[in-house]
Amino acid sequence: MKEQAQLWSKLEEADRERYVCTAAVDSNVRCNPKTIKEFGLCDFHSYTMMQCLAVRIYEGSKQVRYLIQLRNPWGKREWLGPWSDHSVSWEKFPYVKQQIVAKDAKLRSSYS
Repeated sequence: MKEQAQLWSKLEEADRERYVCTAAVDSNVRCNPKTIKEFGLCDFHSYTMMQCLAVRIYEGSKQVRYLIQLRNPWGKREWLGPWSDHSVSWEKFPYVKQQIVAKDAKLRSSYS
């Protein structure tokens, strides 16, 4: 948990300072290739971080979701998992959408 908090802090700093950050998918390491494809990701492919944002699940709640907007430079596939464009997460947690709309962001994936 401490490492996740440290990584999130670094991602926020990178976002704030406008650093170029990338993420990659490598199914040979820890991922099931079938799962990668189910979520709309490309194997052995890099993504660019556009922004990261910590949002509260409910108004007044201390529960937070850490969301990262990633860009696929190829633009041929789209994230299909939680918090994707057509995910039920948006209906289940409408307060998250309110916060994002207020910040004019479109987010694609959650960091946990």
